[in-house]
Amino acid sequence: MFRSPDALFKAQSIAIVGASDRAKWPLTIYQNLTEHGWPGRVYPINPRREEVWGIPCYPDFAALPEAPDLGLFIIPAEAVPVAMEDAIKRGLRAAMVYAANIGEGTDPEIVARGERLKAMCLEAGVTLGGPNCMGGLAFREKLFIYPNAVICRRPPGSIGCVFQSGGTLQFWVQTAQTRGMRFSYAFSSGNELGLDLADYINFFVDDPHTKSIVLFIEGIRRMEAFKEACARALAAGKPIIA
Repeated sequence: MFRSPDALFKAQSIAIVGASDRAKWPLTIYQNLTEHGWPGRVYPINPRREEVWGIPCYPDFAALPEAPDLGLFIIPAEAVPVAMEDAIKRGLRAAMVYAANIGEGTDPEIVARGERLKAMCLEAGVTLGGPNCMGGLAFREKLFIYPNAVICRRPPGSIGCVFQSGGTLQFWVQTAQTRGMRFSYAFSSGNELGLDLADYINFFVDDPHTKSIVLFIEGIRRMEAFKEACARALAAGKPIIA
């Protein structure tokens, strides 16, 4: 019933699709990873560049020196399915898709794009975060894949949070940090075509470092799974603030 975000949190190599000197989100995420002690390897992907951020840039997943654990897809929605196919062929294990217009609303093209992405990841066993999200922060792992350079500066703590609103996450977490609160994880779940609230709650329940859970809820997609995850949190003595 539950899907683990473990493959995402424990990634040791990351490909950033849409790497560019001019695009703010990819650059900020790259700096967050490299300046705050994340121990893994980062591979920029952009077919129009041979170098970016002072390191080699690759045209596609096939050109990478290894199959990355995690792919960050910071590209327009229309380009995501083809890029994901390329990544799956290379052996990608987990993905975070930032773009909107994938699976939400009633537009047939957008809905179909979401169904295609979800089916691809399910068939390949790829752990999918998003789409229509802003990534997140795993503080102990120093996995800072959220485009904010401030909130990753604080030390880790015991609060795990997941927001369906990616923009709200940064303002809430940053305000909480100024008041002394410290976090184990802070992730945005977006359209939840893969990981959803229930999956993150279940992970927080099993994580010994997380003692309390915060949720920002716009809708519950899997009611029974959500209820079971909350029941597990209650049994474990981990309060949920929603």
